[in-house]
Amino acid sequence: MNFPRIKGNDLRGNAQGTAGFLNQHTATSGNIDDNDVTSTSTDEYAVRDTFDRADSTALGNTEGGSVAPHIWSQTAGAWGVLSNAAARVGGVTGSANVYEDSTLADVLAQVKIVAGSATAQGGLIVRASTGSTSFGGTSNLIFLRATMGGTYDLLKVVAGTITVVATSAVVPAVNDVIQLAAYGSTIVCRVNGVNGVTVAALTSTISDGLTNTRCGLSAAYAAGLTPVTFDNYLVKAQTTTPA
Repeated sequence: MNFPRIKGNDLRGNAQGTAGFLNQHTATSGNIDDNDVTSTSTDEYAVRDTFDRADSTALGNTEGGSVAPHIWSQTAGAWGVLSNAAARVGGVTGSANVYEDSTLADVLAQVKIVAGSATAQGGLIVRASTGSTSFGGTSNLIFLRATMGGTYDLLKVVAGTITVVATSAVVPAVNDVIQLAAYGSTIVCRVNGVNGVTVAALTSTISDGLTNTRCGLSAAYAAGLTPVTFDNYLVKAQTTTPA
């Protein structure tokens, strides 16, 4: 799948098949402004992955960006490529994460949700610590979670303890493009260009995560559910406070 031509001033919601379901969002410094994301010259993105490769029970390497292609590192659940999308392809029931190291702590990460049955959960991760597994143990990370047909939630995980920081009224749907921006202690989440959840300053309990550089994806696997799957993963430096 090719990357969409995404501009901060041209993201309009259509999450439930109704034009304008989400309001237009005006571009601010640091937003992904995608004029030619298929170009590999002078790449403004640190990490990119279209997952355009053969179906596999391993996710393999990222495709490039200013950071050289590098391995996706998965936790207990199996991740792979299914129909040109990043997907859980088996493994243990429950949530499992997959990470790559963008080498950036202040980041804007983006991905598109391409599948997921009602109540399935998945989403985008930034600032994961090196020792992070899924959500237990010594994990430290920030997570924008979509519960399909339900809500978007912003979560923080500190030493394996999960806290829901904020919840959005936007209902997650297939084809949503989600963004998670982190700059210093400011975290901003966007869904199809809309500020669905905004937290101006995180608590000091996660201040030790300000230098973590791993980003990634999370999805839950359970019998009878189609897990959330992802396409067109992008990470770039966040150079100013996001709005």
